[in-house]
Amino acid sequence: MLIEISCDKFESCGKPRPPIVFRKGLNTVLGDSEGTNSIGKSTLLLIIDFAFGGTDYAKSDAVRHISTHTVNFKYEFDGKPYYFSRSTLTHDRVNICDESYNVIGTPITINKFNEMLYGLYNLDLPGMTFRNAVGRYIRVYGRENLLEKKPLLYVARESDENGITALIKLFGKYGRFEELKALEKERIEKREAFKVAMKFDFVPANITSKKKFDENVKQIAELKDELDTLTKQTDKKLSEEDLQQADIASELKGKLAYARRQRTRLKSQLRAMEMNMEQGVVLTECDLTDLLKFFPQTDVKAIGEIENFHTKMKDVLAAEFEEEKQRIAGLIESADVEIAALESKQSSLGVPAKLPKAFLDKYSELSGRIRGLENQNEAYDQSKELKSDVDKVAAQLVDVEEQELRFLQNDINTKMANINDFIYNDKAHKPPILDLKSIKSYVFETPDDTGTGTSFKSLVVFDVTVLDLTPLPALVHDSPILKNIGDAPVERIMELYAQSKKQVFISLDKGESYTKRTNEILNETAVIHLSGNGNQLFGRSWNIQQ
Repeated sequence: MLIEISCDKFESCGKPRPPIVFRKGLNTVLGDSEGTNSIGKSTLLLIIDFAFGGTDYAKSDAVRHISTHTVNFKYEFDGKPYYFSRSTLTHDRVNICDESYNVIGTPITINKFNEMLYGLYNLDLPGMTFRNAVGRYIRVYGRENLLEKKPLLYVARESDENGITALIKLFGKYGRFEELKALEKERIEKREAFKVAMKFDFVPANITSKKKFDENVKQIAELKDELDTLTKQTDKKLSEEDLQQADIASELKGKLAYARRQRTRLKSQLRAMEMNMEQGVVLTECDLTDLLKFFPQTDVKAIGEIENFHTKMKDVLAAEFEEEKQRIAGLIESADVEIAALESKQSSLGVPAKLPKAFLDKYSELSGRIRGLENQNEAYDQSKELKSDVDKVAAQLVDVEEQELRFLQNDINTKMANINDFIYNDKAHKPPILDLKSIKSYVFETPDDTGTGTSFKSLVVFDVTVLDLTPLPALVHDSPILKNIGDAPVERIMELYAQSKKQVFISLDKGESYTKRTNEILNETAVIHLSGNGNQLFGRSWNIQQ
């Protein structure tokens, strides 16, 4: 856990402040009884967030007015201390230090530091980063997660889905979601790859309707009847082997036609490249002399420089043209080899003499049309199967979402009801309700009570619930959250904070309006007392004109 924070810019009445030491349970940044503003309460909470790997402090007013400074902080895990420091100038790096905060070795990135904290806190949360877990529950004035009706919000305009997903991960319920989402992604990619393959004719063009599929089935049957009639009319003595050879000959003919078309296309490309390489106008000295006869003011030198540039560019491009030419020539050579192999296979097939050319051509045509229609229908079936696979996973995902969200919602609402009863010491006050409508939408409210105080109390209840039910290591609540809540509920909330086995950091002003027990808890748990007249966090306030 976080043990201490220090900075050589922290002052009190002109003297350096000692390190601020923290404990398990409640840690209070306590203001004065006058409620003096701009003394550093929220700033210190941002510095605590800075020690937890956050970045907001580096953009705060304090950094603009104090200029570059370094924050030192100490953690302790299983009795072992860990020392770090972080400069506001290079806040994307964290220094590993010795016990005197002397830097040891090379700084690590902020991402590596957060990964380190993830491990040290033993957070086993698939798909969850340390900051995504902790940062959402560090609620400090000026940050974007202070909306009492949107407890899952982390940054402005974040979707409800992101917040709900983060909550699921924090509760360790994301494993099944992750498996299905990965499977869904894989099957969608497979379907999209199939579409691309159809676009580039690697598989037959897909037919898009069952009507066309049925038409193909009917046409295939008709073509097969025609093929059967053809063979019977040609020679009733044709053997099964003869027909198999005719099928092979038909297939070879189709492959040969395709290979020859490919070779013709490649040769056309090669000829076009060779013409581009050979063409070009060379501007001679005679040409320039003739040009001056008609246009005496022409800047012949500039034209010469341009022509020289063109010549250099041609030399540069020539190498690229030559490389591409060699590549295409290689493809043509491969096509020649394939065509030769097919021709050799065709000549060695040994089609019986009894199969006349007219028969073979017609047989080849009909067989080709049948194969084409069958391939279309196979592609249609495959496309339907791929879509069905995607739909099945999507349906499974919906079922898992519904099941897990209901369990999660029930656990949270049950715990919130217990905490709410503790705060009011009765069961008469309605507790807040989290309604996870879907993975993409939620509502957080206290039924029949939309008052500001109740809404912020409900936010506190939700956060304490999450702190108790998950591995979340710490919670930070700034004074604007607590100031809006009634005095009696605040007392019970302070007791809740103090009883926590984890760390809770709050800021609040000392005040006579609070109950005696509240003031006792605030004074017992105060880690620093701030006020005006030089006792601000940095020994001064920049909202006072000097």
